This record gives sequence, structure tokens and C-alpha cells, in this order.
Amino acid sequence: MKISIITIVSLTNYGSVLQAFALYKYLLDCKHLVEIINYYPQYSSDNWINNFRKNIWDIFMANRKEKFKKFIRANIRLSENSYSNRFELQKFPPKADIYIAGSDQIWNSEITLGDPSYFLDFIQSDTKISYASSFGRTNISLNELSEIKVYLNKFEAISVREESARDLLAGCGFNNVDVVLDPIFLLDKNDYIKLSSPPQYKHYLLIFTYERNDTLDLVVKLVTEKLKIRSILIGPPRKTVKCDVHVKKAGPEDFIGLIEGADYIITSSFHGTAFSILFNKNFITVAPSSRKTRLDNLLSIVGLENRLISEPNNIDIERIMKPINYKAPLDKLNKQIIQSKKFLSETITSLEKIMHEKIN
Repeated sequence: MKISIITIVSLTNYGSVLQAFALYKYLLDCKHLVEIINYYPQYSSDNWINNFRKNIWDIFMANRKEKFKKFIRANIRLSENSYSNRFELQKFPPKADIYIAGSDQIWNSEITLGDPSYFLDFIQSDTKISYASSFGRTNISLNELSEIKVYLNKFEAISVREESARDLLAGCGFNNVDVVLDPIFLLDKNDYIKLSSPPQYKHYLLIFTYERNDTLDLVVKLVTEKLKIRSILIGPPRKTVKCDVHVKKAGPEDFIGLIEGADYIITSSFHGTAFSILFNKNFITVAPSSRKTRLDNLLSIVGLENRLISEPNNIDIERIMKPINYKAPLDKLNKQIIQSKKFLSETITSLEKIMHEKIN
């Protein structure tokens, strides 16, 4: 059974690349022939950088980008054809038995600029499903919802990453939408450790964030003073918070190694939070300025809502530093992992049966 996945793999973003790898590898381990559609639309290549800064940025980021490309070449099979825009996809669509609209914020029009390719509009067959697809927000206009409804009416099965997305789609008449986990949870942490590059540092606080905010500064200051260990920042090319070491050019393998080796983690990232949980780390998530919905959902699933800090005035340093007892969170997480894998297994089996009946 050949499966083609469309998702975002064109950013130098650890979460995007690793969630794509996770879904790919899990389906591969289930004995399917799998590929990720080699879709690199121009707007997705760090589109938030203005033209004035772009050349300097490209020079600075060349080494990091090459590490991401190397990781993808070594660990993910891409479609034979590459595509740079939706019209190329429509003209020469990849051939597969089943098509999956993958995870991450592929349905967030603020990121994709409303590109319908992530709703598999270029595929005319009815063998389309979604896995853990995310809108990343809830403020979606009625016009956009109307367009989404047209695209999703052609899906055999739909699953999303957040309860809020299921509620949103229920309002559009989709009453059989499953909520499943981000693909990174489909793999065991040992699958990631096999890929990791051991860090050159020992006993450190890892900070993973792409934005600067006052609450983050305060939390880092308090935790650093309490732990009395060096602080390492990973993620952005520019320093967003005071730290001892700023790692600017880390690849996906370096990211995993730094997560695995950290004594404590502070993050404002969804995938930073997800990997902290997967690796059973003591962590604090500082709410980002936007797209907080997915963090709320993840932390509520595992019962760790108290690890989220939204405002400077609700910081309790003693609570922050209290080690996490992972027994109950992992029990809850494992139940959700089973359900997520069940969705994929049953949906793919159902599609295989339908295709077999059509042939006969």
C-alpha cells in the first residue's frame, strides 16, 4: 500500500521536520510504502523575513539549512517529483493509493497563505484522510470555514490535533472527527535517541523558544538562580533571552541530543513541550504570544496544565522546581497513543478494503 503525505518540511524548524519524520517512520514500520510529497512552496521558506534582510539571513543560515536537508535525505523518502507551487501539484500529482494531510499547522492560513494543497485539493480520488492536522488558532472567518468545508467533504476520514479544531469542524457539520496526538508520539523516545547527536555540554538548562517576552525572561532568571547551572538557548538565530550559550546552527539530531541531555527545560514551543514530555523532563512552558490553543490541549491531555505559565504574576518558583512525577501523565499519554495508532490502522484498513472491493 503506497501512502503519500503532504506536510510542511520546507522550514528549518525542528518540530516541523521531526513530526514529518515521525509519521513517515511509523507508517514505514507498519510495512507501508511511504513518501512525503516534496513540496517546497516559495512562501514557506522563512516567509516572515523581509526582503531587505533575506540575503544576509540566507548566508547566516546556510549551515543550519544544510543540516536539515541532510537529515531529510538520510531519514525521509521524498516524492520523485518536486513541487514549488500548487499548480505544479495539480498538473503532475504524485501517484499513491492513500493520501494523508499530515500534522503540524498545515491548515493555518496565516502560515500557508490559504494554500489548498494542504487539503489535498490536487487529488481527485476519495482515498484522502488527515492525521493530526492543525489550524493552530480558532479565529477563522466564516468565508474560510466555507472553503474548508468544501475541501474536507472529499475526505474519507478526518483527525485533528486539538479539541478546539474538532469543535470548529463540528460547527461545519463534521461530526465524526477524531482528536489524535502529534505524530512525534507515534514513536518511542529510543527511536529519536538513535538519531541524536550527543551534546558537548553537561548539566544545563535548555531554553527553546522563538520569541522574546518578559515572562520568559523572568522564568529563566528564577530557574537559573535556583539550579546554578549554565543555560543554553536553541532555536532562533538571534538571542531572545539572556543565556550562557547560544546554539545557532543546530540540526534536528543536535536538537534531540540537547533535549535528551538537559537537566531542565524552559520552552514556549509546542514541540519543545511535546519532546519534554516524551523524554520525561522537568520543564516549564511559557505561553507564547499567539497559538496557545495547541499547548493548552496537549498539557490537558497529560494532566500537566500547571506547567504552563501565562503571566508573570502567577509564577511560583517552588512549584516550578518541584520534580514531575510522570507516572500518571504517562498513563494518560499511552492511552492516547493507542487511540491515535488505532485511528491510523483502522482507517487505512478500511480504505484498503474499499479499494479491493472496487477492483473486484
